[in-house]
Amino acid sequence: MKGDSISPKSNSYRCEDHFNEWLKTTFFPTLGPNSIDVNDVINKQKLCSVSIPENIDQLVDSILEPDDLDRQKRSMLLEKLATSVEQNSELLAQIEAATRGILLRDTKQKVVPILKEYFIYYSTFPLQYSIDDKKTVVGVFSNETPLINVGLFIAPALASGCRIIVQAGTKIFLALHLIKELAASIGFHSITVIPSDDNHLSTYIGSSVELSVVVLFDDLLDKKYSTVPDEKTNTRIVYLTNYRIPAIIFDDADLHAATEGIISAAWSKWAHSSVGTVFVQESILDQFLDMLKKKLSHLKVGPSNEKLADISQCISDLSCLKKTLESSLCMEKFQVLKNDDIWQPTLILGGKVDDGQAFSSTEDDGQVLTVLSFRSIEEAISMANSSKQGLAASVWSENLCLINEVVRKLKVTNIWINGTYGTTAANVTFTPLKGSGVGNFGGVEGFFELLSPYDAFIPKAENDSDKNISSAIGAAKKGQECWGKISKIKKKLLLLAKLKDLLNKHFSSNAEDYYSIIYRYFNGRDSSFATTQSGFDLVSYQEPRGVVAVGNIQDKHAIYVTVRALYEGNAVISQHWIAKELGPLLPDGVLKYIPDTAEATRAVESHNDVQVFFGSWNAEMLPPSHVTDSSNIQSILEEEFYNKVSVVKNVWCDVGKSSLCNFGE
Repeated sequence: MKGDSISPKSNSYRCEDHFNEWLKTTFFPTLGPNSIDVNDVINKQKLCSVSIPENIDQLVDSILEPDDLDRQKRSMLLEKLATSVEQNSELLAQIEAATRGILLRDTKQKVVPILKEYFIYYSTFPLQYSIDDKKTVVGVFSNETPLINVGLFIAPALASGCRIIVQAGTKIFLALHLIKELAASIGFHSITVIPSDDNHLSTYIGSSVELSVVVLFDDLLDKKYSTVPDEKTNTRIVYLTNYRIPAIIFDDADLHAATEGIISAAWSKWAHSSVGTVFVQESILDQFLDMLKKKLSHLKVGPSNEKLADISQCISDLSCLKKTLESSLCMEKFQVLKNDDIWQPTLILGGKVDDGQAFSSTEDDGQVLTVLSFRSIEEAISMANSSKQGLAASVWSENLCLINEVVRKLKVTNIWINGTYGTTAANVTFTPLKGSGVGNFGGVEGFFELLSPYDAFIPKAENDSDKNISSAIGAAKKGQECWGKISKIKKKLLLLAKLKDLLNKHFSSNAEDYYSIIYRYFNGRDSSFATTQSGFDLVSYQEPRGVVAVGNIQDKHAIYVTVRALYEGNAVISQHWIAKELGPLLPDGVLKYIPDTAEATRAVESHNDVQVFFGSWNAEMLPPSHVTDSSNIQSILEEEFYNKVSVVKNVWCDVGKSSLCNFGE
């Protein structure tokens, strides 16, 4: 690369002065006639100019071929890249501090270690899995995307051997360009980084390049993505948002630890999501607020490059805060300084809950924390579940029985108990629910997410169009509440007993083949596990999605997905004959048959209680315009049925530093 600023020998920048040196010597490719200045958020001075491509379509069509690396070489280079990222942590931290206002220590101490872990974790995958069909994958990183998400996309993409296109917002571009440089310096040359703040998916949907998947680290339902073309496509779109999450504090919690944890979770910028709303049990509300206000009064708010700063100054427009405060129905607001013209952490106390917030989340610029009270466990869970995000929640309590109850009722897939906020690991899969996204990120499932072809859809809830279908779905939802509580062994025995005669009746010549594959599904790969790592207990287990719909698809696929969905604890509504014959043999509402009509299909696709819809293997696919109308759209391999009828819930608990062994370090 012309003007490479990284020496293959040292491959490291060890002091702050090297940041300016890197800017002076780094070659930013000319992608078009237009350019944009990247400014330092601290002193507002120009850092550099980056070229913005005028025609991204042509650039995408001319990307490089995949690296011709054998599996062992690819594995070795991923390990080297992990080391290189760690060696350049100081430079990466300087870039993030200057361009996005993230504290130096957060990048060095929290982001870089997990990025290193992702590259090391995925370094074993080239040796485990042989990928012959190497396609192109696209990752769209907005300016608000946490850098930690690089581990969710670039690491598994390099392991798969795919060509990689990274579209980066102009503020995060420098950090991603550095990672590209580090990768190129050790032998990975298949990464293209394109600076752009437009984020138009039509560029990739309509490209002549065969794309496996577009991974969007942003809200797919944002109006800026409304220009997706209407022609059919084989390009999948998965996405992960960074909506702010809720926290629940019960009256038996350690309030000193909780207040410190909430402050860190509310105003940090490095993790997948920050805390935006805190629900506090009414009996301790006054005590909690007194402690929270006192701690905020003693915090040091400063620029991101200041080592003693507790919180980095926000770089967003202050008018956003003023509009939020004017529109919120709050009882009280709290700021340490009585000055609305400077950035400072802000509390909104009380108010009306709307979508899990006391104000619209689109107006939140990251400096406001809402505090609301609750009386009962049910009220706390209901308010937390009212949020459109379904990725994570934070729970504070010393009562194990209470924690277990809350964990099972929260409609999120990642739960941090007490002081574990932000904890993650490369082998852990994130499965966002509701408005938080679609797909799997991290772990084994995140790797396969980049490779799977089209087959099924998970549609957005809209409006009911058929009362009979709505009634069937309502019965299924009620039946699932009881069915999901039955043990898997009981469900397995019941299903096998009822299926035996049906399979012999319809497939007398090859019924044994169906038996063997169904048994394989019963005993297939399970994402559930428990482990202790980095001072935390992690329990990951599978939960049913709820109501699963199956179209009138091929017998083999219909039977397999129906059995697996039922086995995982879901209720199923289906247009296939298996539901008509097997349904009456099972508990009421667990398996319902619906007519195989276009009207029924549309009603199912638009119903808000249907979490997954498995369409026809060979049927005409939904046009891309449906993507912008859908908060959940997904595609799968036949072998991955089990993973789409359940979600992985991760529960993190702090077990103390005595569980660690540093081997004399």
